[in-house]
Amino acid sequence: MVRGRPAFLPDFWLANFSWLVPASWSLAAELTINLPFALFHRWLNNRTLIVVVAVSFIGLAPMTFMQGSIDAGSMGSNWFGGVLRVAFAFPLGVLLYRNRTRLSGWAPVWATWPSMALLLVLLSLPAPAPIVPFRDLAIAAIGLPALLIFAANARPGVATAGIASALGDLSYPIYVLHSALIGITGWLLLGLTGHPLEAATSWQVALVLFAIVAICLLLDQYADRPLRSALSVRQPRTTPSHRQPFSTHSDRQPSLVQKSNKTLD
Repeated sequence: MVRGRPAFLPDFWLANFSWLVPASWSLAAELTINLPFALFHRWLNNRTLIVVVAVSFIGLAPMTFMQGSIDAGSMGSNWFGGVLRVAFAFPLGVLLYRNRTRLSGWAPVWATWPSMALLLVLLSLPAPAPIVPFRDLAIAAIGLPALLIFAANARPGVATAGIASALGDLSYPIYVLHSALIGITGWLLLGLTGHPLEAATSWQVALVLFAIVAICLLLDQYADRPLRSALSVRQPRTTPSHRQPFSTHSDRQPSLVQKSNKTLD
């Protein structure tokens, strides 16, 4: 709890996110859009989602040009930009997932490492200030969706899958805690060396990054996973007499999204 409220809720006007979890603004946006989706997903067919994506983009484009970039939603002055961003990206992601088989049939199985390289290129494309809004919108509406489709059929090897799994485990704790951890490690560095993090040498910065990654791995392993396991709803076990000798893919019950695809497409 932060000042008597859950820490994941935004506090635009009181603290402007200069507190423990600056990423709470995007967490709040994700929670806000997941609730109506959970309530109404059975009625959200592909056509409806396309309309939502299009309308959201119509609002997102002028906001991006007014802001000078798509980076909006984290402050009280631009909070509505976060609403537009999640209203565009979330239903677009659902559309890509629902139609992944037909969209990614051409994609190669060797796309794992090329996809990672292309992601780095997209996220590091330089642009002069007048071009930044065009670049951001092109990446959000075309580049990243196309990259996701390209990577959909990738079949990583054992080593690559292990690397991807470790990066996935790291992503959420780093996302949530990086600001707090940078502040703590910077404070420790200042106490030990007398220099702020901004004036640190390369090896000191590398040490700070190593410490952040190590802390996040420990938190994932010994805090987040046990807590999620304890909070998860446990499914009743099937008795041996009711078990099938084997189960094929076609025998399995379709997921919630698969059911909605069949009934809504």
